[in-house]
Amino acid sequence: MNRDVFAVDDDDNDILNYCVGHVVEKDVRFEDIDVSAEMGESIEERIFTSNSKAVVEASRPTMEMDLPYRTYKLVRANGIPIERIEKHAFCMARVVYNNTEIQEDVWFEPSEGTHRWQQSAGELRILVLCVEAGTKASDIQVDILSHSVKVSNFSSGAVYLEGNFEHSVVPDESAWDFGDDGIISLYVQKSNLELFAAGGGDHSKSEWRKLFTSSCEIKWDDATKDYSDLPAPVMKEIRKREELDSLNRRIDWKESKARDKCQELDDLRRRTRQQRLAALRGGAFAPWIDKNRGDILG
Repeated sequence: MNRDVFAVDDDDNDILNYCVGHVVEKDVRFEDIDVSAEMGESIEERIFTSNSKAVVEASRPTMEMDLPYRTYKLVRANGIPIERIEKHAFCMARVVYNNTEIQEDVWFEPSEGTHRWQQSAGELRILVLCVEAGTKASDIQVDILSHSVKVSNFSSGAVYLEGNFEHSVVPDESAWDFGDDGIISLYVQKSNLELFAAGGGDHSKSEWRKLFTSSCEIKWDDATKDYSDLPAPVMKEIRKREELDSLNRRIDWKESKARDKCQELDDLRRRTRQQRLAALRGGAFAPWIDKNRGDILG
């Protein structure tokens, strides 16, 4: 297949320079470019390594869009969908240090519908949904390791949930439960190595963007950030910082009240001085607010 590279003559050169700048020159000539399978270099390489100057057509921008809700959805613990219509325009999420302040109980459910999960700063809560009816608790085997989890059935050999965690966890501090509704609940303790590595100040380091390495990432502002169970040393620093901020706010409030009082005294002093000056000049002092508009305009 052949492709023509168009040249520009003297008459059109000024117009093209005005529109797109000096990207072509008069010594451009027609050139046939071979793009057969045996050709070792691309069209662009042939153009830019040749002596001629040419305009190369840019590739079209991608039309793909990031649509996270095709891979997961936001639901309540019972599976009822949640639509967050009041999300912040700049993808900011609400942060709480007391779990009683959480307004909505949001869970993430992947498109395959095998499980739901949510998180706090120190814990993952996972609901395993695809358990057959009639399964007993004694038939369930849950293996929680530092980087993976597997939930299966002793009798049938069926695997309900299996995957490698995005970050490490603490198996000895994790637990599971089998409810009467046939749902297996996992309570997995995070190790939060990234949080401690950052010195504990950046609490977002405790946030998991996805549950398993094979899962899709969740949007940052899809749920409230629950930092109520941060590690004890970090929470101690937070409480200390909050007390210091509260003390500073009280000091600022007292200073503001003192400044307002000083301003009032200064205004009173100025008004008294104006009255005395008016009396010395032989006229009665008339406050501006008492003057008649007609008298002022004459």
